[in-house]
Amino acid sequence: MTSLLSVISITVLAVALELVLIEQGADCLFPLWRAKGILMTLQQLRYLIAVSEHGSIHSAAQSLYVSQSNLSTAIKELENELGITIFIRSNRGVTLTNDGTELLGYARQVVEQADMLEDRYSRERSDHRQLAVSTQHYYFSVQAFMQVADEFQGDEYDFILRECATGQII
Repeated sequence: MTSLLSVISITVLAVALELVLIEQGADCLFPLWRAKGILMTLQQLRYLIAVSEHGSIHSAAQSLYVSQSNLSTAIKELENELGITIFIRSNRGVTLTNDGTELLGYARQVVEQADMLEDRYSRERSDHRQLAVSTQHYYFSVQAFMQVADEFQGDEYDFILRECATGQII
């Protein structure tokens, strides 16, 4: 699993570099990191998240407005690249494997970080400040977060509360 972490870390760095280059007026995305055999895309990770949330490739494809075959191919290519089985497929839908569950946690983090990078470096930068908190699901932490959000209510702040397992927080 260490190699999976390396691939994901390199991907996050590459996405950050691509976004900075685009911000600086580059005509195309920076392709250097793809030359190393890392072909994973943010779109594949977004597809992975959607399929896991919908529980079926068919439902996810409908919500994403893509064909079921394209979505299935993208997930299969991701599985082949990483050398793991992400979903167990059946006529009732899909179920995450243990590797798939672990990858999903990382995928959510990568997509969230990429979205934050895009927001931060988009041409239309806003004056919003952002507070993002990761916590386990404890009532007191949610309550404290909501008190702070209520206290600083308004258009100048964005608040993000992410509830996850301890390993994902660290």
